[in-house]
Amino acid sequence: MLAANPRVVFFNAALDTDPQRGPIGALGVPLTAMRSIAVDKRAIALGLPVWLSTAQPYDSRAPAPQPLDRLVFAQDVGSAITGTVRADLFTGTGDAAGELAGRMQWPGRMWALLPVNP
Repeated sequence: MLAANPRVVFFNAALDTDPQRGPIGALGVPLTAMRSIAVDKRAIALGLPVWLSTAQPYDSRAPAPQPLDRLVFAQDVGSAITGTVRADLFTGTGDAAGELAGRMQWPGRMWALLPVNP
């Protein structure tokens, strides 16, 4: 499969009794739906809070894109995510989350929030 598509994602099975808990990201913590993003860790350090400003894709219930402005956290990485202003928003688990993730390809803006040394 890697010869056909080098960006194939591989998963490993993990036993988890809590269905509300998301998969474990590269930071080593469970991902939270609509609050965790995957980033290029060469551009944005894992663990940083990031302000995300984009739009949710529309469907038959919302005929126009709805604003999506929120604080998210860089908790995962992805081989297809390269550069400073690229991220994948974890939309959750299940069919509805997968369908939403498939339509989340909107341009947006991100601000990494860095601590200030006193």
